[in-house]
Parts: sequence; C-alpha cells; structure tokens
Amino acid sequence: MADEQPPPLAHMTDAEIRELANHLRTGRVYTTQTVPKNLLTLVFLPLMFMVRGFEDQEAFVDYYRDKVAYGIYGVHHTIDRSVNGYPIFTEFKIAYIADYNRAIQLAQAMEDALAALPVPPTAEASP
Repeated sequence: MADEQPPPLAHMTDAEIRELANHLRTGRVYTTQTVPKNLLTLVFLPLMFMVRGFEDQEAFVDYYRDKVAYGIYGVHHTIDRSVNGYPIFTEFKIAYIADYNRAIQLAQAMEDALAALPVPPTAEASP
C-alpha cells in the first residue's frame, strides 16, 4: 500500500481556514497533534474503518499524519462517550499541511491582536 496515493483533497478555503484558526485559538478542536497516537482510531472513529490495506492502524495513522495531512481534526459530530477524556468523533476533516499551518499562523495573529486591544476603562458609577 506504500505506493498507493490517497484520493486528492481539496485545499481549505479562506473561510474554512479562519474557522479552523478560531477553533484552534479557543481550544475547541482536536487534531492528530493533540490526541495521543494510540487513541487516534478511537477518538476519530471513522479512521478505524479506513485502515484496510495497511499493515496496522499505526501505519495508516503515520501515513496520513506525516505524509498527507498535519491535521485530522474534529470539532462537532461527537457521540456521548469519551476515551481517556477525549471526545469520540463520528466525522472529521483532513487538512493539508500548508492549510493547517496557515490556520495556526492565523490563530496566533488573532491572539496577538486580542492581546493588543486596550481594556475599556471602568465606568464611573453615577451618584
């Protein structure tokens, strides 16, 4: 299976990158980088069914994690259970490394912009 390529992925739109950046900034997204490798097929449940043709789950996860996409991520579509405190996703998205890195850069820029905003003065109480 090493020579076989996965189907092509569409690059994320600017709106999708902005949405992912906001989710990254607020901690509402789980990715292949934030979930332990041994739990990926349990947290991102459909991965378990995509492993066919690979020697094992780790080979499949490594292929997608290291070669195709930096981030397999989920925000919604969870079931009412968890694995070691991580939600279980019934759907997820795969992002190209370049798109994921753009989202990380935008999330950092959002944080920097928020940190630079002045805090409004306290309103004086009227007598």
